[in-house]
Amino acid sequence: MTAEEFLARFTKSGAPIKDLSRFSALMNRLGNPQEKLRCIHIAGTNGKGSVARYCAESLLAEGVRAGEFTSPYIMDYTDRIRLCGENIPKKTAEELFAEIAPVLDTRESYSQFEITCAAAFLWYSREKCEGVCLETGIGGLLDATNIIRRPVVSVITSVGLDHTAILGGALSEIAAQKAGIIKRECPVVVSSCVPDEAFEVISRRARELSAPLIRPKKAKLLSADLLGTEIEYEGRRYRLSMAGAHQAANSAAAIEALRIWGISDEGIRVGLSRAAVPARCEVFSQKPLVLLDGAHNPEGTAALAELLCTLEEKPLLVCGMLRDKNVGDAVKNLAPHISGALCVGGFHPNAVPPEEMAELFCSLGISAEAVALPETALERALSHGGNTVFAGSLYLASAIRPILLGRYGQ
Repeated sequence: MTAEEFLARFTKSGAPIKDLSRFSALMNRLGNPQEKLRCIHIAGTNGKGSVARYCAESLLAEGVRAGEFTSPYIMDYTDRIRLCGENIPKKTAEELFAEIAPVLDTRESYSQFEITCAAAFLWYSREKCEGVCLETGIGGLLDATNIIRRPVVSVITSVGLDHTAILGGALSEIAAQKAGIIKRECPVVVSSCVPDEAFEVISRRARELSAPLIRPKKAKLLSADLLGTEIEYEGRRYRLSMAGAHQAANSAAAIEALRIWGISDEGIRVGLSRAAVPARCEVFSQKPLVLLDGAHNPEGTAALAELLCTLEEKPLLVCGMLRDKNVGDAVKNLAPHISGALCVGGFHPNAVPPEEMAELFCSLGISAEAVALPETALERALSHGGNTVFAGSLYLASAIRPILLGRYGQ
């Protein structure tokens, strides 16, 4: 059985849970490999993937044998489990799944995330991984990754209204879920962009657990364009490969986490300059601009809008989002900065119907059309000859990115 076939036996969310007993029991039967690992545990509405990559690249630059566990995948399910900058081999993943299968409790309905997380912990343990940059899936408190007991440091990158059906409809409720990754007497870094209301909840939890709390100073943004970002933090300059003004806060959080680990400033400088995440303000062509970004909620589209407002020519937007997001506010953020929109469906069962999304843009005075398939929208967009931005769900990015890679030879 292939790894894809094995994972397809499980749903994306699994049966609802109130605690981590289901996953804890599974990991106990596997020998609790996660207890051998040193982790940087990362939660947040946005910015988790960027901070994980900054930390992983910096650990590697320092000579640390580093792993990186992220979600969702962009190109292939194996890009969720990385070691020393490389995806887990498919054959290895299949062998790990085959080992996990016999110890599954047939009375339980596991999620794909739990199964993948279990495989990652097993692999990292056996490969003598010296450090894991561990990104939560959703929330923190009830996330499978939260089975780890004593991270080297926890990081909370942002708190916004996302996954409200699961995490709650108020910032304080969502903050409490993110704060669930804080462990007794283990330091926690809380990004400067976390709103005060949410920060109060997090800081209260840190005090209860005697966990040292570090809130990075606001990094000075020196430049931000399509080619990257330059910041100054505590008198030191850092050049980032990733674009967008929002990377100033992400990189500052990573710097503080890496300092707690003990990474040198040179290691941090090299790691930040090397770090790049697929579908995060990813440029395939500069003239005309062809950019792919997984901005799928209001916070993400606000960050993308900051970058778009620097362009001399407004781009055509190809956009598709899922129903569980605040699509209305996300669209409002992008509308002033685009020349028109092609709204896409067909990339996920829970996608907002393209006609519905097109109506939202039209209500804001933006010319918009509904297109059934991502491939059709891509061809139409690129044929117009001007700037083009693909944005929205990471599932849409997964459908479009392979085509862009083939076309632009990256």
